[in-house]
Amino acid sequence: MVLTGCGGGSSGASALPGDTTSGGTTKPGTVTPSVNLSASDPTSGASTNALIYGKPARLQAKVLDQDGKAVPGAIVTFAAAPAALVALSQTNVLTNSQGVAEIQVSANIISSPDAVSLTASASVSNQAATSLPVNMSVGSTTSSGAVGAPAVLQYVSTVPTRLVIKGASEGAAGAVSETATVTFKVLDANGNAVPNAPVLFDLSTRNGGLTTNGQTTAVQVTSNTLGSATVTVGSGTVPESFYVFASLPTSAAPSQKYFANDQIAVSSGLPDQQYFTLFHVAGSSCSDPTKPLVYPCGMTINVGDYLGHPAPDGTIVSFATTEQGLVVGDSDSNTNATGYCLTKGGQCTVQVWGGDRGTNEIVAFAIGQRALANSPVVVLSRNGGNRTIVAVPDSDNYVRDSILW
Repeated sequence: MVLTGCGGGSSGASALPGDTTSGGTTKPGTVTPSVNLSASDPTSGASTNALIYGKPARLQAKVLDQDGKAVPGAIVTFAAAPAALVALSQTNVLTNSQGVAEIQVSANIISSPDAVSLTASASVSNQAATSLPVNMSVGSTTSSGAVGAPAVLQYVSTVPTRLVIKGASEGAAGAVSETATVTFKVLDANGNAVPNAPVLFDLSTRNGGLTTNGQTTAVQVTSNTLGSATVTVGSGTVPESFYVFASLPTSAAPSQKYFANDQIAVSSGLPDQQYFTLFHVAGSSCSDPTKPLVYPCGMTINVGDYLGHPAPDGTIVSFATTEQGLVVGDSDSNTNATGYCLTKGGQCTVQVWGGDRGTNEIVAFAIGQRALANSPVVVLSRNGGNRTIVAVPDSDNYVRDSILW
């Protein structure tokens, strides 16, 4: 049986989404979808073209077919260029029943305003479409409107996050520091940077005499024209790990604490006499008087602080030896021959050339603590006397050890 008319007398079969119909015959058609992208404030819903650090925007992409009808269940891919400027909450999202896919976009930079281009693309029935770009300023120091009262602190950075004990950088040539710089940014309720705002900085502990701007108590600083507030944290006399936090005394929540994301650790101290030990490298001919003397002899020095922790990397250990001897150290993986070595992980090694089997001596010394009082650094001379390397009283600040062979 052939049914030629049904209901309202349709002229043909229903078309598949994206197909065209003509005279009751369904013919495959070419889908030409479109994607419309917009950016808005997630709170007010107002359109926006400025992306402020700490205040994300809402991105909405609406996918339409060739007839302008919403396409549900389509995969929308969001992209940003340059990608490093922003963070997308998701990159691939399905459209809802209204054909809309939604994500949030956040700024990755705080100041130095830059531009970002945002796009969304989708594929419907194997036909791809990409939105026109939405261009936004990102990282602006202010948004539209007047700057309001301080409302929130945004953590920026801690440089460096590893410190040495107070005084331990004196004998180190490496990149060690006794101070760190911590920065927060003051924002109003709309994400504007707030200049000239008081910020109170403090530490989670003051153990060992930790300081902020040279003080052992909380300190107050004022934000600069970009809203940045910075404090200098100084190490104490003992190893310690701690947090820096800040508050806004003139805000609606003056007691609220904003913690730095990075913890600071104070580790190594000055070389200590008890943990300053010179020894022969295993297998060296100098360590075994029963074997023929073959140079060079390897000598390694262990350098630790008063707790037995490795001294700061880059601690300088100097050497001296008897007449006709030669000590060769290195500071750049043997590319430069020197008379000293720089520690790494609490050790460094030198090569020693000396005279005949007999009285040979090498002395290692470095700036340190708990050295023997009134004891200069000396080496033996071949005539039985002593040759002074570092004289009293300066030698009181040096730790030392020696080997005879």
